[in-house]
Amino acid sequence: VARMSSSSSPAWCALHGKGGRLRVRKMYSRRLCASTLPTATEASTLPYVDTHCHLDLIFEKMNARSVGGKTADKSGMPAPGSVHHASWLHAVRTREKNFVLQNGVHHTRNGIYESTGASVNTVSPKLEACVTVACSAKAHGRIRKMLIDVDPTFTVPEGVFAAFGCHPLSAKDWEHENLHSATRDLLINHPDKVVAIGECGLDYYVPLSGRVINGSGERETAGDAISSELSNQEKDKHELQHKTFVAQMKMSNEFNKPIVIHTREAESDTLRLMKENLRQDAAIHVHCFTSQKWFAEELLKHFPNLCLGFTGVVTFKNAEAVVEVVKITPLHRILLETDGPYMAPTPKRGEIAHPGHVPYVALKIAEIKGVAVGDVLVAARDATRRIYGI
Repeated sequence: VARMSSSSSPAWCALHGKGGRLRVRKMYSRRLCASTLPTATEASTLPYVDTHCHLDLIFEKMNARSVGGKTADKSGMPAPGSVHHASWLHAVRTREKNFVLQNGVHHTRNGIYESTGASVNTVSPKLEACVTVACSAKAHGRIRKMLIDVDPTFTVPEGVFAAFGCHPLSAKDWEHENLHSATRDLLINHPDKVVAIGECGLDYYVPLSGRVINGSGERETAGDAISSELSNQEKDKHELQHKTFVAQMKMSNEFNKPIVIHTREAESDTLRLMKENLRQDAAIHVHCFTSQKWFAEELLKHFPNLCLGFTGVVTFKNAEAVVEVVKITPLHRILLETDGPYMAPTPKRGEIAHPGHVPYVALKIAEIKGVAVGDVLVAARDATRRIYGI
């Protein structure tokens, strides 16, 4: 894929006319019937990349889901037991044929589309690639089988890239399961497919139930909720997370590879360790950003090549803090992601999140920032190229 520029890329030209002026239709008081909305063939086709997902878990959950009964399955995905990369991608492509995004217009209950007075921009989004993340011993094995150690009778999935590393909640795997050596080997021998290290970082969150989801996407016992005074056990866990995080940052420096960072309720320690162990010009993706605005500001100011990743969380009703971060984040420093199978965006709540849901994230970001959805897709696609080289 050729690098997009603001003057000559096909995607940019599809949205902008001579002189760089955005070609949009203005709508103020008039109404449009749903049947008059542009079709996918009339809209500008723009590519997008899901920069963070877990394909192994997506396919596992889709194959195990229950369908039928009172609640119809409206996901458009293959039937349980038949989901794999080829069948899933076929379902996504089928859906894309008649799928358009249009901001400035909102659907009403009676099937009429009413203008909000904003610029209307219609695009037909097309999934170009995704980055699947392997951050536990179990996930390493699954993604290696999918992309690296592929059975000769199967085809290696096109458009699928990977990040390998160790999630903070699976930190023990870094040494006990030899993930440090496995990650190094992958970076050396498969640089085209393995585009980043991670996800890695710090995670101090423990819910009241005492259960958390680890890097394999499985629930595991984590003890009682931590108090203001950390127990020796919790201190040991934090120390192990710190050690594993630092090791992966040093590996990122050594191989000059992007790093994918996860942080939850550990912002101050995460920022300190990043400043101490990463080059200031490092390519960084702080994924599924749900932290406070001050943390985003510090990261964006200190690391000029850092981007923030936003997921379906930004579409949630209780996402006020995330919305505030989107407002202050420059468009060219935003990455689109799903973190599938978790946190499907509105209007897909209750479904299994997957890369085909990225356009809904883009649409919400466009609404928040008051720009055309096409501009969000173009900017995010270029940011993906800068960070990951895809």
